Amino acid sequence: MSGVNAKRLPEIEARRVRIMALRAEGLTWAAIGHELGVSPDRARVLHVRALEVEAERAAGISARARQIIDECGVGVEGLRARLARSQAEVERVLRRRAMCGARELAEILAWLGREDVSAQ
Repeated sequence: MSGVNAKRLPEIEARRVRIMALRAEGLTWAAIGHELGVSPDRARVLHVRALEVEAERAAGISARARQIIDECGVGVEGLRARLARSQAEVERVLRRRAMCGARELAEILAWLGREDVSAQ
């Protein structure tokens, strides 16, 4: 959640929980939008992002970082094998991806170093 004021995080989290609950109750996008004071399309987008947040939390890695891993061409196990040899080698593989900035690189390296990480 880069670019988000830390003071707004509780508000954003509450909205995320609320939109998930409303959708779980079977409300339409129009009804959810009305409840949240947004358009039906915006309600759908907020729900999609809420689902992404849930998936990121479950996986322990952001969607952006996972996309970089998927697109690097060597997969999770390939990156872990390279990490066992050299962190610099992993950095070179990941930096070939234009979207892989310092934050994503740090996140991926930390995630790869965890014991519970598998090919997922």
